[in-house]
Amino acid sequence: MSKKIDRIEAKKRELEANLERIQVGLETNLESVKTDVTQSISPTEVVRKYPIQVVGMAVVAGFLVTRIGRNGSRKDSTKNVVADSITNSLKKRLSRKAADFVLDYIENKITQKGENE
Repeated sequence: MSKKIDRIEAKKRELEANLERIQVGLETNLESVKTDVTQSISPTEVVRKYPIQVVGMAVVAGFLVTRIGRNGSRKDSTKNVVADSITNSLKKRLSRKAADFVLDYIENKITQKGENE
């Protein structure tokens, strides 16, 4: 009878060890998946992967915002002049920043390509 109990105890310890290994493996895999998902949806990573598309979307969004803003009433011309001036300044700055970003991206790609060769 004691041999049978010893075998059951040994099997129990073996199963507990297996369960512990599985649990550690699951925790590690879940943490890895969480890290991968977090990195893949971070804005920085999206901009790195799709810089041209992001700039294009920003330009389109800016255009749409300015178009929506212009559809309002034109009762106060002074406010409209100031708003148009601010909007134009913002467009110019954003366009410069977008162009700088694209040029930096292209320069980095060329540099990386040169280092790999």
